[in-house]
Amino acid sequence: MKKIISVVGALGISLLIISCGGGGGSPGTDSGNGTGASTGTETYTFDLTNRVAKAYPEKCTNSMVAFEMKFLKDGLQFVRGTDSTDEGPNGSCIAKETKPSEVGVMNTYAEAKDSGFLIPCGGPVCTFAQLNGTYKGVDADKRVWTQVVSHLKNSNQIKSTKTWTEGQTQKVSSIRLEFVENDYWIDLTAQTGAVYALKCLPPKIAFKLRFTAVGLGFTEGTDSVTVNNDGTCTQNPTREDEKGVIAPYAAVKSDGFIIPCGNAICTGYELNLTYKGTDGDGRVWAQKVSHVKGSKEIFSTKTWIDSNGITKEAASKLVLD
Repeated sequence: MKKIISVVGALGISLLIISCGGGGGSPGTDSGNGTGASTGTETYTFDLTNRVAKAYPEKCTNSMVAFEMKFLKDGLQFVRGTDSTDEGPNGSCIAKETKPSEVGVMNTYAEAKDSGFLIPCGGPVCTFAQLNGTYKGVDADKRVWTQVVSHLKNSNQIKSTKTWTEGQTQKVSSIRLEFVENDYWIDLTAQTGAVYALKCLPPKIAFKLRFTAVGLGFTEGTDSVTVNNDGTCTQNPTREDEKGVIAPYAAVKSDGFIIPCGNAICTGYELNLTYKGTDGDGRVWAQKVSHVKGSKEIFSTKTWIDSNGITKEAASKLVLD
């Protein structure tokens, strides 16, 4: 996430320029940053775990997504965009591109809470009181901030308005966070699938995978096949040192291997992008991924230059069971 100042353990998020209206409930008050007091007898919980949400700034005259985030068990991370936008002279906004240093970075709920960033719950499960409260704190730049959060029971929207002072100017940042429906993203946890090598005639299952909450592993085959003289392919057996091994999603992403999402939750945005990186052997690669909403097929084409300067290409299709 955006670091306003380099302080270890401090999130330092300011949501610069972004602004949208609050409302949607009767916020309580809190003398410090932490609990929020509910009004009435309303009680419920809102579990954010493995959900995806888009943030809309009301100040912007155009309807645009400032950023998109994943909410996981241990923290939250940007899928696209950052915690600020560029605002034009007519009030329209353009979302900033996610910094490479922030791609796949997990930020804790405690950090978000201490910075007054969107979710004040301190964990993935929020209560009515936490989502309808007023919070106060001091950010990494020693700026005193106040945050008002509101949510209606059964709503997929959480509203957050944060104010702080810079010099003699009061700043206001207000966000509508909207959780998307299940079919906008895929949860790979506990799923299995077969990967076809599309260069083979006909396409051949190169390997099968199982997906866990933390990574993936081979159940059959390897990440390569033997190409025969007639263009057909033979599946290679799983190596002994790869049996039962779970490769973390972050390592898979950094190598451009099939799934570029960095964790078990893949958004439609992530599944329709081109990625670039350098693998463990120092080879520069590019990977184009595509997926059609509602489909169980994910296509991946990866190119790289080998040690002889020859461009190689691997085209594959993951079919989820």
